[in-house]
Parts: sequence; C-alpha cells; structure tokens
Amino acid sequence: MNYKILILIFFCSVTTSAFSQMRYGAVVGGNLSRLAVSGSDLTSEFGAGAFVGVYVAVPLNSTLSIRSGLNFQHIGVKNDFAKVVSVERRINYLELPVHVTYSISVPRAGSFLIGVGPFVGLQLSGSEKKKWEEIDATNGDVSFPSGVFESDIVYSGDHASMNRFDYGISSLLGYKLSSGLFIRAGYNIGLAQLNKRQEDFQFNATQKEYKEKSRIVSLGVGFEF
Repeated sequence: MNYKILILIFFCSVTTSAFSQMRYGAVVGGNLSRLAVSGSDLTSEFGAGAFVGVYVAVPLNSTLSIRSGLNFQHIGVKNDFAKVVSVERRINYLELPVHVTYSISVPRAGSFLIGVGPFVGLQLSGSEKKKWEEIDATNGDVSFPSGVFESDIVYSGDHASMNRFDYGISSLLGYKLSSGLFIRAGYNIGLAQLNKRQEDFQFNATQKEYKEKSRIVSLGVGFEF
C-alpha cells in the first residue's frame, strides 16, 4: 500500500509543479487559406483573412511543453472548376490545435519555438458567391446556368454543401523575446473532406473524385504572460 501512496504523491507533486509553471498567451494576425483540390481542370487560390487566439502552455521539462488554445479564424478561399464556374467563400472558423513544442533558448535574447500536433476545426458560418460562365453546352438533360449567385453556406439538410467539422495536422514556428513578446508562423493541413456533394462539380465521367481539404498559412504577433 505504501508504494501506491508514494506514486500518488509523486504524481500530484509533478502535476502541481507543471501547472504552477503554466504560461498563457494571446495572438493576433493574418492568414492565407485555400481549399485544396486535385485534378488538372480544378484550381484553388489562397485568399486573405485574419485570426485572433488564446492559448495555454504546460511545461513537461525545460525544453518541451504541451500548448493548446482556441483560435477564431476568418478565412477566404476561391476555387475554379474546368473554366465553367468559380466559387468564392468567406468562412468563420474555430480552430483548436494541440502542439508538442520544443524550445531552443538564446541566452539573454529569447527562444525559438517549434511545434507540431493535431487540430480540430469547426465552421461556424459562411457565405459563398458562385460565378457561372455563359457557355452553350448541356450534359444530358442538365444545362449549365450562367451569372453570379450569392448565398449563405448550408451545413445541414437536403441542400447542405459543406461539412462543419475539420481535422488535420498543425505546425508552428516562432521566436519569443525575453519580455514575452513573440512572432510566430503556422501551417495547417486539413485531412477532412469539407464538401458534402461532390456531384455539384463533377462535370465528366473521367474526372477524379472531387474533395476539398483545408490549407491555412498564418502569421501573427502576440504576448505570453
């Protein structure tokens, strides 16, 4: 029984020590985002946006820590399909990353920070603008529309066009001054298929399965307390 008590005391002391050294931070900045697609007739372009976030870092030792937080991202993306239709979207997006971070100290100057880990995301709301080119073509009994059509993104029901939930791999690279001020860059690679109905942009039988996956590059400045 004594060894169980000792293990419990050791675990509690380590946990208390780690949480007593927790660091908190806030960051704000800009991003470039796109919905990656595959296929020679399909292209995706980066759109500009902005983000703001908070995080907490729990040290594991003098160089390693676990960092997690919550970021609110406003992203913009544009996709072109076979020179037939282009779709521009503006999306409000919550992101929760968990990074295992490694710190490289620079004496009397600060430290470099490298981190990698998973993330989960949630689309809160969004709007889209579809621009169909005027072409003289039909596909069986289906004709292509022409003009510009604007609407809110639908996430549920028979007319849903996108999935709310995202997940993938997140990385960061930064530099923090001794004062707590820092700058950091991040890159997210989404693994989830975000479009619900691939047939919306399936224009011929030989086209590969259509999937949209998120890519977000960010650059921000912040302060750690």
